[in-house]
Amino acid sequence: MSASGGLALVVATLTAAGMIIGFSIQATQINAQKPFVQGGNLTWDIWTGSQVADSQTGLYSVYQGPSYYEVRLETLPRPLAVPDGVATSLEWVEVRMHLFDPPLTQISFYAWWELGWSLSMSNLALLVPDAPCYFTDPPTCNIAAWQGGGNLGINALGLSSIGSFPNSDYVMQIFMQTIDNSAQDWTNSTFSTTGPLVLRIPSA
Repeated sequence: MSASGGLALVVATLTAAGMIIGFSIQATQINAQKPFVQGGNLTWDIWTGSQVADSQTGLYSVYQGPSYYEVRLETLPRPLAVPDGVATSLEWVEVRMHLFDPPLTQISFYAWWELGWSLSMSNLALLVPDAPCYFTDPPTCNIAAWQGGGNLGINALGLSSIGSFPNSDYVMQIFMQTIDNSAQDWTNSTFSTTGPLVLRIPSA
């Protein structure tokens, strides 16, 4: 090997090593910007306005970003389902994420004011509402942050509170609802996720 070839090999090796070290430092810095805050269990359920149709326990975790909290909701272990006779004539059914243990205090301010956020395309792609009205042409149902029919709060997640302070239960919610606000039978309808949802809640 010539001297110039050997020098080129050394330079290339040092450059590659520098890239690896640089990437490692950058990755460490990125991770350092979002330290783990807390994690625990939550309850997913389908609420019909008078009773819970189905429920299951999931996991959540919270990380601190530069100006936000990143809340990660793990994938549902199985679809939430509406059994026969529970929601036979309703305009909507509500998918709730709540009863966080330990409490998810980061959402309490926004939930108190019943705010909502549009869901990102990546999060929307993970949501699977399954009812006949979603497969008509055009679909006669949508998902929304608030109940009310039409496209109010479409493709968004809402926050609300249940009960009185200091014993409030803060809830993340998605409504599966008919667009024209007409009643329908939701029997055997399901809601599932195909991957973890990653939500960003603003922080000061």
